[in-house]
Amino acid sequence: MQKHSIKQVEAVTGNTPQELANNYNEAMKRLQGCHPTDEWHGDVVYIYYFTEETVTECLADEFELMGETHTCGECPFCTKKLNRHGEVDVRFKWAVCGKTGESVTVKESACDILYSILDTRIQEGRQEGMNKDVKIKMIQFDVDQRMLAAQLGVSQPRISQILNREMSEELHDKVMNAIEECALRTSAEV
Repeated sequence: MQKHSIKQVEAVTGNTPQELANNYNEAMKRLQGCHPTDEWHGDVVYIYYFTEETVTECLADEFELMGETHTCGECPFCTKKLNRHGEVDVRFKWAVCGKTGESVTVKESACDILYSILDTRIQEGRQEGMNKDVKIKMIQFDVDQRMLAAQLGVSQPRISQILNREMSEELHDKVMNAIEECALRTSAEV
């Protein structure tokens, strides 16, 4: 992100000396954080001041200007170490970027890869978090990761990784169908 300082000028006038003084005081109050300086030329006062303009260089900068910041740990491509239970081991502060293959810390600022995913989701009108609908459906149908792993024929750590990453439409549909099948099988057993 680049910041540019731009010099501006404002001319202050008034019909009477008191009106000029009031207008001048009002302008100086309004511009107090902009480092104003003045030049008097008879009945006109020129107030010079500086404004800051921020120019974004990438998508991450645009989100930061909107007050939204994210870390590498939030990215679906961030591959974190798993503990023996197949859950993300929070003791490790380092991970591997699945896109670049580089080591990253989970707390460092996210790159444009994550922000482009978020931007796409916003443009498509999907404001909820990644795979939130899958997790909600798992709760609604009382299906846990172990049951889903058995239904899909994969390990529970693999399900944990799938749920923490952005899914393709095909995988999303496959997981949603597996949740429904697990729920049907569980209700048939009861």
